Amino acid sequence: MTITCKNICRPLLCFRTKVSLVFTILLFCASFGLKAQFVSIPSMGAPVLQNFDTLGKKANAKFPAGFKTDTTGNWNSSSAVDTTNRFGTTSGPSLLGTTSSGGCYNFCSGDSSSSADRALGFLNTGSYGGPRSVILKIKNTTGAAIGSLSVTFDYEKYRSGSREFNWYFYHGSTSLPNISASSGDQNYPNDGVTSIIYNPPVSISKTVIIGNLNIQPDSFYYMRWNLVGSSNSSSTCSLSKCTSGQGLGIDNLSITAYPGCTPPSTQGSISALSTPNLGEILVNFTRG
Repeated sequence: MTITCKNICRPLLCFRTKVSLVFTILLFCASFGLKAQFVSIPSMGAPVLQNFDTLGKKANAKFPAGFKTDTTGNWNSSSAVDTTNRFGTTSGPSLLGTTSSGGCYNFCSGDSSSSADRALGFLNTGSYGGPRSVILKIKNTTGAAIGSLSVTFDYEKYRSGSREFNWYFYHGSTSLPNISASSGDQNYPNDGVTSIIYNPPVSISKTVIIGNLNIQPDSFYYMRWNLVGSSNSSSTCSLSKCTSGQGLGIDNLSITAYPGCTPPSTQGSISALSTPNLGEILVNFTRG
């Protein structure tokens, strides 16, 4: 039997090509797929910031890493999306108004030709009801257990509406976070009209302290901002009926992790102790 180089090399070449292709696919997924699935918390005490300005000027803008929206509030839901479908400004082209379509909005504060300030949010209409949730997935990459989180963010109002709305803040270790934190909630009363455009948008800052956590290294944690409109009977308006909504968004998110159960507070230290007179104690207190 005669064995030629052609008989040997062709299978080897095919094998090497397949290995190279698989490696390329894995590398692509690692760089562009898995990388965009969460917000990394790399160190304790250092805030991780997100201002949504990367949304740009597009109606179908890609969310920053780790964010999704859905009606179920579940980050892993098959119906969850990570792109907006509307773009609206408070000045200039694409100006919000009474006839603006409902959707998941890339909101622009000001004129998009000169302003890069963006926010992520919703405008509910009869064809785009609620509740609607913005869900965030974070990953502990600090190398140590996270004991608490300090979360600050702004709620922003872009357009008035003739229906009452509420933002509710939740967190938890599952993809459907349901631990309520009322310090992150906000009520928006019925304005009576849908014609007011706020330029700049009305901003309300929130701070939520999440303590008694035990987020292990390489583990995930979730946060959820749930926007709920009220019907005429004061119950939750459904997906098929939520007209006259308000243009409401989230902006300027900051997340800071700490190893302890609660974030550190301002502390003092005793620098000197003396008894100048009988029955009297003098303490020099230095604010830390």
